[in-house]
Amino acid sequence: MDIFLHFVFQLGYLNFSSRLLVGVIFLAIGGSWLLFAAYDEDVSWGRWIMLVPGLALFFCAQHPRKGIPPLLIQLIGLGFLLSAFSSLWPRA
Repeated sequence: MDIFLHFVFQLGYLNFSSRLLVGVIFLAIGGSWLLFAAYDEDVSWGRWIMLVPGLALFFCAQHPRKGIPPLLIQLIGLGFLLSAFSSLWPRA
């Protein structure tokens, strides 16, 4: 999968706006999934995760079966966002 994405980005099939949109969609899906998983575990987990930003990582460490898959989806989205913004940097 990594090699496929490398070739897709090298050929320019996904431009800046496409990568940005895909990254935001992956981040939204992963964040919603993580929030639903936290509420499924306990209502207080869901409330605290909405209030304290770093608590989601602690939730993933405490409940890896429920927390790791949405976190990986968010990391994929972060990768798309980083690839989108790295295409804007000037080449040396």
